[in-house]
Amino acid sequence: SVWIVGCWVFAVAMGLSLPVAVFFLLMPLVEIGRMAPISLSGMGIREGIFVLVLALFGIDSTSAVFLSVLIYGIFILNGLIGGLVYGARGFQGGRDGHAP
Repeated sequence: SVWIVGCWVFAVAMGLSLPVAVFFLLMPLVEIGRMAPISLSGMGIREGIFVLVLALFGIDSTSAVFLSVLIYGIFILNGLIGGLVYGARGFQGGRDGHAP
């Protein structure tokens, strides 16, 4: 989907030559690992999965961790922007003020 392709674009921007299919495997694994109740917001789990999977494709651990943190940063930024938009609307429902 769009998020997965976006993650692949970040990898390409970093100069990593990986096929987009790798991210269709990687990102669902990351999300499943992130949901495991063994760390705070999946920190460490996410990076570990990136390192393990991308090592299979010849990517060094430093690049894998950087890509993981970059993608997580964009994820957080997206949530913050959404929260600001939601807050600016006055926590209303739809246009008519009713919840959808």
